[in-house]
Amino acid sequence: MIKSDAPRPEDLAVRVWRRAIPQFDVGHFDTLRDARKALDDAGLESLFLGGNYVVGVSLGQCVEGAYECAKSISRFFRKVSSLHQ
Repeated sequence: MIKSDAPRPEDLAVRVWRRAIPQFDVGHFDTLRDARKALDDAGLESLFLGGNYVVGVSLGQCVEGAYECAKSISRFFRKVSSLHQ
């Protein structure tokens, strides 16, 4: 506690959101894998999937997912640029 003589906090109301953070359906990651493969097979390897539907809806998951997506994009551009040198 920051201040030892501070008054105790009061609970005014508590609401439980039973489905506050949605969960992916069973098979969601298989669907994403298949979508990525279909993009590659169609020659669309420069199209990247990103967002909360890919990694999850919590802020931490979205930030981590954004970094991973950025790494994938960076690797792609390094590969493409090395082909044109």
